[in-house]
Amino acid sequence: MAARAETARYLAGRLIPMDIPQQTNERDKTVGYLSSTAWTLKAGGLFPASEQLDNPAGTIQPMGLVRIGERFSGEIRFTQAEIARFARSVGDHNPLHHDQAFAKETRFGGIIASGPQPASWFMALVATHFSRTTSMLGLEFSLKFLGPTRPDELLSATWEVTEVAFKEKLNGEIVKLEGSAINPKGDLVLSGTGTVLVTEKL
Repeated sequence: MAARAETARYLAGRLIPMDIPQQTNERDKTVGYLSSTAWTLKAGGLFPASEQLDNPAGTIQPMGLVRIGERFSGEIRFTQAEIARFARSVGDHNPLHHDQAFAKETRFGGIIASGPQPASWFMALVATHFSRTTSMLGLEFSLKFLGPTRPDELLSATWEVTEVAFKEKLNGEIVKLEGSAINPKGDLVLSGTGTVLVTEKL
């Protein structure tokens, strides 16, 4: 006979119990709440019940596609010709990206890349990483431009997973990341956060 495990949600200052039928064993039980969060103790560990409303039939388990703390990185450099070609291709006709004489008289002392160029590569690292073994969709990115990208400078970027939450309606994991990119001097060029959907199949 299936046992019944009682989960709880802390809402508006009250602990609201919800009876949920589950196939369980004697080691499965529910443990109150911590810091306004309901937690369910299963044989495999302690899991938050924050997604319970998405799956009223039972406790949602993470898919295990992505782990918190997962890191990945990449490097790239853009030639002066690539910088000029990219700027023109996206309709950015700022002479700072293709007119050496003009750019030399500015505070930058020379050609610099159009912002979308390093930004595109920066975000593409995320897509490349997760699409190797899973499927993914970008949901949101927020970037800060902290320094110029100069011709032939090697940029190094690293992203790290900070949060993972299963979303039943999307049949995948909502993954939050933080990243940064630096130049050879160690100066920050870009920083950003991102949110993506990672799933087994789109």
